[in-house]
Amino acid sequence: MIVNELTLGRYRISEQIGAGGMGVVYRARDQRLDREVAVKVLPTGSLSDQASRSRFRKEALALSRLTHPNIAVVHDFDSENGTDFLVMEMVPGMTLEEKLHAGPIPEAESLRLVIQLLEGLAAAHEQGVVHCDIKPSNLRVTPDGHLKILDFGLAKLFRSKDAASVTMSITQDHGIAGTLAYMAPEQLRGSPPDERTDNYAAGCVLYEITTGQRPFPEKTAPLMIDSILNKAPATPTSLKPALSPGLEYIILKSLERDPACRYQSAKEMVADLRRLSTSELRLPAPVPAARLPRFVIPLAIWRSLAFLGLLAVVASFVFYLLARRTAMDSIAILPFTNISGAPETEYLSDGITDSLINSISQLPNLKVISGSSLIRYRDKVVDPQTLGRELNVRAVLTGKYAERGSNLLISVELSDTRDNHHIWGEQYNRSLSDIAAVQEEVSRHIADMLRLKITNEQRQRISKKYTDNAEAYQLYLKGRHYQLKDTPEDLRKSRQYFEQAIDADPNYALAYAGLAGYYGFMGYSGELSPKEAWPPMEASARRAEQLDPELAAAHRELAAVSLIAKWDWVGTETEIRRSIALDSNDAGAHFTYSMLLRTMHRFDEAVGEAKRASELDPLSPGARSSIALVDYYARHFDSAEEQYRQLTHSDP
Repeated sequence: MIVNELTLGRYRISEQIGAGGMGVVYRARDQRLDREVAVKVLPTGSLSDQASRSRFRKEALALSRLTHPNIAVVHDFDSENGTDFLVMEMVPGMTLEEKLHAGPIPEAESLRLVIQLLEGLAAAHEQGVVHCDIKPSNLRVTPDGHLKILDFGLAKLFRSKDAASVTMSITQDHGIAGTLAYMAPEQLRGSPPDERTDNYAAGCVLYEITTGQRPFPEKTAPLMIDSILNKAPATPTSLKPALSPGLEYIILKSLERDPACRYQSAKEMVADLRRLSTSELRLPAPVPAARLPRFVIPLAIWRSLAFLGLLAVVASFVFYLLARRTAMDSIAILPFTNISGAPETEYLSDGITDSLINSISQLPNLKVISGSSLIRYRDKVVDPQTLGRELNVRAVLTGKYAERGSNLLISVELSDTRDNHHIWGEQYNRSLSDIAAVQEEVSRHIADMLRLKITNEQRQRISKKYTDNAEAYQLYLKGRHYQLKDTPEDLRKSRQYFEQAIDADPNYALAYAGLAGYYGFMGYSGELSPKEAWPPMEASARRAEQLDPELAAAHRELAAVSLIAKWDWVGTETEIRRSIALDSNDAGAHFTYSMLLRTMHRFDEAVGEAKRASELDPLSPGARSSIALVDYYARHFDSAEEQYRQLTHSDP
């Protein structure tokens, strides 16, 4: 066996206190230094030759130099009569696994414990040491609530060079199967672990101690491996509704399958946990499954519903993140990339982006860049810092999407343009069966995840659904796709889709507003005569306003037709001020107001509106030239000349 007359070297063994896949742990006393220690006896044959022992000793001694209040110290490594053992600090108290026997740990205490865990990990990571086996049984909590990390680096010392053998061992060895629940996907694939691997395991621990359940509670190793590699865990609030949305965000970010989408350092995760400690957010109770509607709907319509739900999920996360970081006062949402390349879904690139911009634009005190300035970035990889300089924004949201059979795959990433810092990322893989549940979840979460101070009226507008008809929504997205191309041929296609959307849902206000925009462009550009353009433009805009008096686009189109067709300055100002009050991020509305003010010779106000339009649509020649045009009509010729010179230099 292992012990010889209850001693190993100078250590007298008193009792066994633990056992696992990497050895048996005994309470012992160092007879030379007269102190209590923990002796871990390594499995027989784990170090088969002197070269292995030499390597292990070298790395174990390196671990002994890790000194941090939250790391149990490694004192020594030795061998006696073929028995290899490590000597470590004896930590009083109970393991986190034992503590969990009483049930989930309250959120405040969980935050305190995991912050200690991450601070210990951060100190080790700075020394280039990765734990590789973070789990509740390797975390000990002293009677005064102090957390210590045990077995630091042992998993790395024992790690097989053969990924296949690792996978085989975890599926066959019951002792190691306990570790499997906390292994990151890259470990299962045999990739070299790094600090993000530990951050994933810390997220697993945080998930378990707050919900009372592991992220992937499957009973067999093959099922668990499949879930870790291919599935998303149940949301923590679905298990414990009282948990804060901020905690859920932190947990889910740490459990991202892609390491690049996780916290990149333990310090980064600690910072979010500390900020969360002052939050009082709580989620409402989940809607019982029995209350969710069940429908049989064609696949194409389900796809549209899926994107509606996913867009709202993305929007709600952006709302939450921008609110919790008060300096985030501006954002650009780039056109989503169609990674599948399927031409029949290309319209979703503009549709997703346009819908997100329209939703987020209604938030107060947040600048949202107009979609027309973002078209040039379609399908391009651009550094967030470059985007920040070119668009003068603090945050950038990018996304990709693909259709895989009956599933819809979307990935999004929010970045800080100051330093390219990854703020948040998420991947969605939604089957048709859970779309209704996703929509219900979104409707419950949006109001509670907003941290900005908003009125009840603003809250209702943000969560508004403009149509319950998925076919109409899909047709509207196609109409917007062609409308944004700004060519007569494409605009004629947009009209067809808007009219089809109205046929599908005669009360679809957004589709009427889109149709009014079509007539406005075609009339202003001369593609249609005034008689052909202005009456249907006004009729469409008026119908949109009747259906939804708070639709900013309807008031903008009514203002445009009053200005261009009727020369009704008072009516124009009434409508355009109403439009801007409803959506202050609409560059087109500010541009129209600038035109009106210029016509009325209110030049100072006109310049202000033109500058605001240019801020929201910084790469649009029309928005930028409007400033020069105001200067020209105000007879500020030098300023106008300089404005035009800059414009032609930047956009020949």
